[in-house]
Amino acid sequence: MSKPLGRIHGGVHAAVRHDSAVGHVTGAARYLDDVPNVPGTLEAALVLSPHAHARIGKIDFSRALAAPATTSRHWQWAA
Repeated sequence: MSKPLGRIHGGVHAAVRHDSAVGHVTGAARYLDDVPNVPGTLEAALVLSPHAHARIGKIDFSRALAAPATTSRHWQWAA
């Protein structure tokens, strides 16, 4: 029979400081919302089907393309 190991340091429930903890606590950390928008930056919208495993017959992009400042659409089947 083997002897039980001593206390393991740095395991589960150990107080290990995270690299960015000080920045988060002090408010110095930069978040994505803190970065200013660059003029001409494009945004994307992801649209998912509300029906699991549904077959998609067609997608009508006409309303989306008619919206102001819409530049293009990209379509890709998920595997």
